[in-house]
Amino acid sequence: MRITHIATISALCGAAFTAQADFTTTWDSGTFEGWTSSPSPAAGNWDVFPTGGNPDGYVSYFDGPDGSTNPVFLFAPGQYLGDYTGFGPGAGFSYDAIWESDDFDPILPPVIHLFGANGEEAIGFGAGVNSTGWDSFFIALEESSWDVVSGNWNDLLQNVTAVGISGDNGIGPDREAGVDNFTLIVPAPASLTLLGLGAAFASSRRR
Repeated sequence: MRITHIATISALCGAAFTAQADFTTTWDSGTFEGWTSSPSPAAGNWDVFPTGGNPDGYVSYFDGPDGSTNPVFLFAPGQYLGDYTGFGPGAGFSYDAIWESDDFDPILPPVIHLFGANGEEAIGFGAGVNSTGWDSFFIALEESSWDVVSGNWNDLLQNVTAVGISGDNGIGPDREAGVDNFTLIVPAPASLTLLGLGAAFASSRRR
């Protein structure tokens, strides 16, 4: 079984959020593992399944019959939130997805929404998703990879207050997108990497 909410934190940096920790949710427990949503009979709902994922548990979106209502978001727990400005190059979100409807085709894979403290919002998504197997996606934390809906990208990164997934990516009331292995990838900034190399060099000199 995978370990959920993996956090590998650099000893040089302490336990601060910007101290570089990758956070992963696998839903292998068959529970939402801290993720939340507000199901609606008209708009749709998220379900969690202990098997059928990539591998083991995963979450899946079931679209409701009212296509005019906004989709139901699945919101990440608190460890995914905070100040993103200290992240190094290569930071971003990775996840696996599969299309589960037999009645209609997908328009987009699951979409990630970032929300900021002052009304900022940005949308990021991968390209393509299929029903024959799981696809893997990566969305870099770079402005060019996101559609900034409101506010300012740099202001948003200073205080990310919500990370939401929308699985409503087709037209029709049915089971739609499944999501697994959702990860916030947080590489160390170049300055901290150099600090670590310097400490290692100093230690070797002392020996």
